[in-house]
Amino acid sequence: MVRLRRGRFDDATARVYRLIEWSSQWLLEYHQGIKTADVPESCIPPNLKHLLVGKSEPYKLSLVQGWELASSVCDEDTRMFWKRNRERMIKLISTRNNSVLAHGFAPISDSEWKEMESFVEEVLLEFILNQFVAVNFRGMPNQLPTAWGLNK
Repeated sequence: MVRLRRGRFDDATARVYRLIEWSSQWLLEYHQGIKTADVPESCIPPNLKHLLVGKSEPYKLSLVQGWELASSVCDEDTRMFWKRNRERMIKLISTRNNSVLAHGFAPISDSEWKEMESFVEEVLLEFILNQFVAVNFRGMPNQLPTAWGLNK
């Protein structure tokens, strides 16, 4: 939070990126027992065989490839989520990839962070929490413990 107040959005962006990545990894493992770092060819549907081009076993999927597979082999909610949000997520991933904490040289701007933040708050968290209903997840905490208060 302190970094956000100071306009340092790169760390928060890296964390959002990891949440997006983790979400597809969790979906694949929960619904299908598939780990994105070791995907058997038999788990790749014919319409996604292009994901394997130029790769060798064990197949490792990128973030976008993980979402492509999850949308194909998990539940209907996942398929619809990816269909509705694919382009937006790819744009956000590209923003992160061009940042100083990934492959680029420019820090994340205020407007870029606001895009990330709104996606998480308005779209991603609701989807994840709905997916967690099946595992009896009770919800996100309303706030951090007060012992972790921020010093200015």
